[in-house]
Amino acid sequence: MGTLLAAAVSANVRGHKSMKIIWFFPGIAPPTAVAIFWSSGFQPESGVVNVILGKLGLGNAHAWLASSDTALYPVIFVGVWSAVGFAFLVILGAVEQIPVSLREAALVDGANMRQQFTKITLPLIRPILMTIFTLEIIWTFNGFTVVWAMTNGGPSDSTSILPILAYKEAFRYGRFGTAAAMAVITGIFLMIVGTIGIRLSRSEQQ
Repeated sequence: MGTLLAAAVSANVRGHKSMKIIWFFPGIAPPTAVAIFWSSGFQPESGVVNVILGKLGLGNAHAWLASSDTALYPVIFVGVWSAVGFAFLVILGAVEQIPVSLREAALVDGANMRQQFTKITLPLIRPILMTIFTLEIIWTFNGFTVVWAMTNGGPSDSTSILPILAYKEAFRYGRFGTAAAMAVITGIFLMIVGTIGIRLSRSEQQ
């Protein structure tokens, strides 16, 4: 999604300036501020999400964060919203570094926008995409702040990701050995993911 947004902005599509501003803030906003903002947005009575749903005739009293059946959806949405902002900024920078002469040559050869994107832009930014993909996986596993600020891992542990489970094991239940084991296993897994991502990125550059 970040790639498509960056490609649209770099191609100067209609509304590209507004898109740049809208997606700039998720990329730089502090996680705690993001969590507080969206927690208020998903409130049952006054949240903007329920207001919009009410205008569409889909009900306006959904207790998104209070139900174990729905709490995970707002958390995923906020995580994706934040991740897309970062990816958009980095990919846009990479796209804007592509020499204009390459696109002009492709245009002379009769390539349309889709062909320019698939044949020129995408291959040249692939190493950046691999790096972002690796970082997003690592940050998702370490995404403690947003989830904890929005739900504390609840209700009924429905949003308890690994860092929150480890935190609860250590500081709520006093099982420090279990928490340490979870942290070590997670760290080893992320080291493997990071190593694979770095190697794939280097192979793409070569």
